[in-house]
Amino acid sequence: MRNQEFPLLLSLGFFICIPCLARNLKQSCPPSSCGDIHDIRYPFRLKDNPHSCGNPDFELSCVANQTVLLIQNMTFYVKEINYTTGHLRIVDVGLANDTCPFPHYHTTIKQFEQDDRFCLSHEEMFPFTVDFISCSPVVSDVNYMFIPCASTAKEMVYVTTGLLNLSELQSSCRHVASVPVNSQDYGAFFGTKLKFSSVAGVLTTMRTGLHMGLIEFIIFR
Repeated sequence: MRNQEFPLLLSLGFFICIPCLARNLKQSCPPSSCGDIHDIRYPFRLKDNPHSCGNPDFELSCVANQTVLLIQNMTFYVKEINYTTGHLRIVDVGLANDTCPFPHYHTTIKQFEQDDRFCLSHEEMFPFTVDFISCSPVVSDVNYMFIPCASTAKEMVYVTTGLLNLSELQSSCRHVASVPVNSQDYGAFFGTKLKFSSVAGVLTTMRTGLHMGLIEFIIFR
């Protein structure tokens, strides 16, 4: 009987030690900072931190005074880390452009769900996307909002909501990129009827970023 109990006790001891190790790491490594993020600590680490600090799976880089996170080979700026709720807020690097925000990537909800470092709680589900559409020539459609700074004389760029089926695009248009948005942010800027209010409102919604939960935080909480 003792021999049968030993593996169980060993297993329990293994799981008990993991959060203890996490706490020790937090205590032994002072917080780092990069740009507007002044409290980078466990489970995160900056690339130049000592190897004993943080979890390497949550490594961040500091590039041009911006905190950078890689997800599915895509680069995002970290705009906020909330250790109280276990969430972080990220934004596509292209949307941080003050002159003419435009996503660098075509991102989907599925891409974020496939990254086992993060999770989407019920409040942070993204039931809608903002889609960038390129058309030639000019299109007159109440569902499309013209983005002058991203357009050229031959190609007009518009944004539309994910409420539209991409198969229903006008024949002169093609889908360029999608940006998932938080449902609560979406409603705040587009209203209960999910209609565009202004280009500024659309861009503000996307630049607010995505709120994502940390699996590591949930395990160690």
